[in-house]
Amino acid sequence: MRLLSAERVDLERKGLFSGTIATVFKHFRESRMSTFDDKLDGLEWEIDEERVAYVRGHRDAFETMT
Repeated sequence: MRLLSAERVDLERKGLFSGTIATVFKHFRESRMSTFDDKLDGLEWEIDEERVAYVRGHRDAFETMT
């Protein structure tokens, strides 16, 4: 994996660069990002029939997205 020097240093400092997947999951459970979890319930981001129909109806536009 290619990383910027600052990213590598940060991951090493957090013990994530050479840690196990359990270490990484523990980090995210205990990190500041977990404060956003409470906000996710209020967002309507789940896939539903209306969104699927919209994407199918605009398939050409979505096929050109990269």
